[in-house]
Amino acid sequence: MNYLYMLRCEGDSLYTGITKNLHHRMEAHFYGKKEGAKYTRSRKPKELCMVWVTPQWKDACRLEYFVKSLTKAQKENLLKNPAELQSVFRAKKSESELICTIYGEIEKYPVPLGEFLQLFLSKFE
Repeated sequence: MNYLYMLRCEGDSLYTGITKNLHHRMEAHFYGKKEGAKYTRSRKPKELCMVWVTPQWKDACRLEYFVKSLTKAQKENLLKNPAELQSVFRAKKSESELICTIYGEIEKYPVPLGEFLQLFLSKFE
């Protein structure tokens, strides 16, 4: 699975990223590890706002590029209506094959790592 995610950071800014290992990436962002993004090391993340799942890495890359090109107001609207990402992307890019889904209920992060892993695995049972 491949994940496109949005974090709300200090100053109410939004960070968008992709990963193949959501648990590892959140740990890097929220605990300031070296492999975390430079952006989130300087503007500490406050919460994981939304996660979308794509079966193909190339789709995650294309979605990330698309979302990063949006204005902050458009990103906020996307957070209010997360199911619209796929249709908005398809309309703007004349794309019919892209598949992405919303990744369940998003909990406030950080949570204890064991609890996060349990929550993460329960989504696929």
